[in-house]
Amino acid sequence: MSMDLAGLGFDSHFAEQIKPQEKGLLVGRASFGSRGHYQVLLGGNKTVNAELKGVLRKGARGDQGDYPVVGDWLLLEPRDADRAIIVRALGRKNALIRREQARREAGRRASSLQILAANIDWGLITTSLNEEWNARRLERYIALVRESKARPAVLLTKADLAEDGGEEARLATRALSKDLPVLLLCAPDGRGLAELRALLGGHGTAVMIGSSGVGKSTLVNALLGDAVMATAEIREKDSHGRHTTAGRHLLPLPGGGCLIDSPGLRDLGLVEEDSAAASYDDIAELAARCRFSDCGHSNEPGCAVLLALKEGRLSEERWLSYEKLRDETAAAGAKIKGRPEKGRRA
Repeated sequence: MSMDLAGLGFDSHFAEQIKPQEKGLLVGRASFGSRGHYQVLLGGNKTVNAELKGVLRKGARGDQGDYPVVGDWLLLEPRDADRAIIVRALGRKNALIRREQARREAGRRASSLQILAANIDWGLITTSLNEEWNARRLERYIALVRESKARPAVLLTKADLAEDGGEEARLATRALSKDLPVLLLCAPDGRGLAELRALLGGHGTAVMIGSSGVGKSTLVNALLGDAVMATAEIREKDSHGRHTTAGRHLLPLPGGGCLIDSPGLRDLGLVEEDSAAASYDDIAELAARCRFSDCGHSNEPGCAVLLALKEGRLSEERWLSYEKLRDETAAAGAKIKGRPEKGRRA
């Protein structure tokens, strides 16, 4: 199926950024990128290989998001039928960003940021129904997606592994956040694929994120109706022999819209200080009922959070998870912006 620029997500937000003198340039969307080299979709099933113009490389920093990423819209000068030079990246609607952490605590740099994808509508958080399912990890993924201003949805894969078909896990996942779509999927027999296609609605861009080994690539293949990612996985083994998806790929879907597949994420550091409160909506609602607007939820009178903990309406495990994420993000935000941490508050 041939897809035009509108089908790839191009709209007035991007069209209005093109200057009159740039009207003769090619317009395309980054579908893959590695070390300054990109594959760019132009529409009509046309793809070109592109490099950054020299002036764009000068002074650019990868840890600050200066380089284009998968999902970005680009203006290009053609060099020949298959090659082009990237002249400019158009301003993003949004971006999915995580704060990278070094393996050793002493070497962690809160200022190291990684942009996972740009201009996305959905963050499809993928987890399998085996021992991989973890409520606390899902809470972080939900916070990460909401921080980007995209909509989160949780895909529970390998539903055939659960004795009850995954219903208990679905209800437990739904309870993590208000208005959270949760789908049960089994790619081999097609369970849940129709619901997922209906969720995406045949337009927009979704990025699939999650740990390694949860079936993301199998699900991508099922949506595409082809073994695109399986072939890539067989070629791209790491030194331990595990099959992995190398890099991020933007793929047009047969029914319309685009899907970005990505490698498994090992750690999830947030960037914005308000992300925790925005993602734990039940705790935010409780905090709004506290007697004092600056309540620290420790020993203040009239604290609705403490009352909910005492009465069992808020689990201690969820509260501790929120506290950890809130404090971690506040500390990272202070280091990134070079200022003292703000007072602790829900």
